[in-house]
Amino acid sequence: MAEFFTNRITHIYFIYGLGFFSLGLAVALEAGRSSGSRLARAMWPLAVFGLAHGFHEWVEMFEQFGVLAYGFNSPAWLEWTRVGLLAFSFASLIAFGVRALTNSRRHPMRDVWVALGALVFYGIGVLFLGAWVGGAAPAWHHVSDVWARYALGMPGALLAGMAFWTQGRQLRSTENASFANDFVWAAITFFLYGLVGQIFVRPSLLFPSTFVNQDLFQSWFGFPVQAFRATLAVFMAIFVIRALRLFEAERQQQLATAEAQARDAIARRDALRGELLRMTVAAQEEERARLARELHDDTLQVLTALAAGLKGTEQILTSNPEQAAAQLTRLSAMSSHAIDELRRLIVDLRPSVLDDMGLAPALHWYADRLDDVMPTQVVVMEEDPGCRFSAPVETILFRIAQEGLANVARHAQADHAAVRLSCDLEHVYLTIEDDGVGFDPHDLILADDASHGWGLIGIEERVSLIGGDFQVESTEGKGTRLHVTLPVDPALSLTLEDDHE
Repeated sequence: MAEFFTNRITHIYFIYGLGFFSLGLAVALEAGRSSGSRLARAMWPLAVFGLAHGFHEWVEMFEQFGVLAYGFNSPAWLEWTRVGLLAFSFASLIAFGVRALTNSRRHPMRDVWVALGALVFYGIGVLFLGAWVGGAAPAWHHVSDVWARYALGMPGALLAGMAFWTQGRQLRSTENASFANDFVWAAITFFLYGLVGQIFVRPSLLFPSTFVNQDLFQSWFGFPVQAFRATLAVFMAIFVIRALRLFEAERQQQLATAEAQARDAIARRDALRGELLRMTVAAQEEERARLARELHDDTLQVLTALAAGLKGTEQILTSNPEQAAAQLTRLSAMSSHAIDELRRLIVDLRPSVLDDMGLAPALHWYADRLDDVMPTQVVVMEEDPGCRFSAPVETILFRIAQEGLANVARHAQADHAAVRLSCDLEHVYLTIEDDGVGFDPHDLILADDASHGWGLIGIEERVSLIGGDFQVESTEGKGTRLHVTLPVDPALSLTLEDDHE
């Protein structure tokens, strides 16, 4: 049996290298799109280990092929290249284990520093071993190979096995428990590779390889340790590749969760929009009822009194001119009062200053009115006071300012509020900010009970109608900032001028 394996040692090295190269290639392809788990973030060092170790075995395969077929003796540079690949691959395996077992987000470079430290430690050992063997090339190469397996290969394989074992144990209590066995078997192959595969090394002057080496392994089991390592490499690749399916399952679960959250958010927003529409209709009816009451209780009564007074004045005009003159004076005052009330109602519906002078003067006018009815001091600032925009844009911005300042009055408990208006060639910008109590915008709008967020939803709806952008920035205890961006020349998808109806 020993002769059978000896004659096919190059085939063993080929399978050995192919197993690790396949592992590294599969992990590299998965690492670029892996999930956010700790093990997934550690995939790149494992991919580097697989690829580098696979190339190392193929270099040794070509060396063995040259010896068997042509009596070729490897030059020193090729031997050092092979040993360097071996050490680098094992250092990458150490980096994988460290990154998979520790919190890489809190210590993002720990794996790199540990791997570099291990390589430095290995390099110092190589120099001491070179001095010990007198720099003789074959002996120095052999002890360097053995030292790489002792100092780097064993701890690297054990760390990797521990990482896979830990992940497998964690999976047993989750919905992905079906993948746990793959991680456990991958851990077992790494443990065997480190504890058995790296103990039985080539004979060298370095203890204990003087007697615990690959010759001892072959005398015990009847086949070379390279065949054992190649078998482990194949199973290691199989179980690791099977374990990688976990990340695809996690991505599918995350996608399903995101889709469910999106559907829930859309349903909630649709419900809020329906409620907003209901409240808008209710507010319109309430406003109409208020106007009817005011017209009936004040203006209509004044007009009725005017009609009765004029009729009475007509009756006494010829008989008592002085009383008729006094009566006309009172009627004139009543008519002036009626006119003032009608003018107030009209201004409440839509201020004429918005149509006559533009948005900036209308904002100043509205801020002055608010100073008389709310404790918050409102300041309006604009870059170009004379700038005019299209009627829909000015109407929407004025209504947004009204709603925003109304929210400040109702909820903010602010001492100061500022309205900023600016524009460029394509957009107009409106910002409303206060120094009030603030809030969490996400919780306010998407909460199950979002009745106090209808004002913001109404603003967002107005902005979206003409392709604008609406942003809310707020922190509890630090005030609120509303920022609106509208196109200067919007393409309307709906009739916006409800104020002109």
